[in-house]
Amino acid sequence: MNSRKVLALITIFSMVILFACGTRFPGFDKTESGLFYKYIVKNECDAFAIPGDLISFNMRIYTKDTVFVEASPVYERQRMDTSIFAGDLYEAFGMMCPGDSATFIFPADSLKKYYGLVFDLDEGAYIHIDIGMKKIMTPEMVAAEEDSLINAELEKFELYREEHLEGFTELLPGVLFKEHVTGRGSKINDTAIISVRISGKTIDGVVFLEEDDDEIDFRISDDNQIPFNWNTALLGMAEGSKATLVLTSPNAFGRRGFGQGLVGPYQTIKLEIEIVKVSPGMKEFEGYSLKKYIKHNNITEKPVANGMYYILQEKGTGPQLKSKDKVKVHYVGFYLDMGVFDSSRQRGEPMELVIDESDVIKGWHQALKMMRVGEKARIILPSSLAYGAEGMPPAIRPYSPLIFDLEVVEKL
Repeated sequence: MNSRKVLALITIFSMVILFACGTRFPGFDKTESGLFYKYIVKNECDAFAIPGDLISFNMRIYTKDTVFVEASPVYERQRMDTSIFAGDLYEAFGMMCPGDSATFIFPADSLKKYYGLVFDLDEGAYIHIDIGMKKIMTPEMVAAEEDSLINAELEKFELYREEHLEGFTELLPGVLFKEHVTGRGSKINDTAIISVRISGKTIDGVVFLEEDDDEIDFRISDDNQIPFNWNTALLGMAEGSKATLVLTSPNAFGRRGFGQGLVGPYQTIKLEIEIVKVSPGMKEFEGYSLKKYIKHNNITEKPVANGMYYILQEKGTGPQLKSKDKVKVHYVGFYLDMGVFDSSRQRGEPMELVIDESDVIKGWHQALKMMRVGEKARIILPSSLAYGAEGMPPAIRPYSPLIFDLEVVEKL
């Protein structure tokens, strides 16, 4: 073979290698930053999304073998930002026009590092994300739309008030109230803990909060997550009161809306309110909240000594524990709403303690003496067996009943 043929073969071989490297994902193009993409639907537009714009889109997240997120609901009015890393999601968003759909490929490790998206994949794996761009709004478009929505809400509200709100009192601008049943129980004040049963719908009739037997419990003076500007109304009510409250959007969900479009931006809502219980303070509320938890969770076990509920989850086969025994215990601590406030399992190491001697809450000592090695149980404790009148700020409030899942790992 002469040298010219050898050179030709080397050239062809090099081109094949180069082509193969450039088609790691066949059918996809690649940006200068290394982002692989393929348009499914491509439209023309005057400008792409830039930082500061609001974008609405949906996504599907998957690999060849696994779908992590099936076609999602539309993420409405999300703020476009500058790229966090080369070839990231914001670069993908910035390549799309309204109505476009495209598939993008991202390193799973980068999505975990920069966005906190964790996938059970091998190191170096790639994630496919289908994005459908629904809407792009510049700040000027947002301002114009908001002016239009605000004016539309005001017109609709005034018409609704004229036709449906006779007998209502306007407590504050856009806060209209009418009490149907006057409560005869304790009056609500800033420090009282109130249990409220509510249902809600827009004045167009769209239900966003179903009526049920569950109540929400809160104290007006607390910084809670309830978005309603209803304190003025509540402070005029008492245990047993029932009322209707109409709130314009500045007093409710505002520009964001609620419930993935159930309540759109700048919509007036109507609430039906029943004051189920008014407790003067945490001490009085404790007994009510504990009884409510027992009832709602259909707990049939009767309380043992000192008001503790002991619910066996898995019988132990080891020795019965007694005072002075040194043991290793795994535990998870819950509030009554089942939010976790402490867990040895999250730390990956059981706790060592000596029964009746170690500095742990009384309920633990009492419960452990009822258990065997290997046993698992849930205990529900009144505050007198937990952190009492002082609590353990900021995690545990005074007079807080608590729940613990205990497992006796071993006796030392």
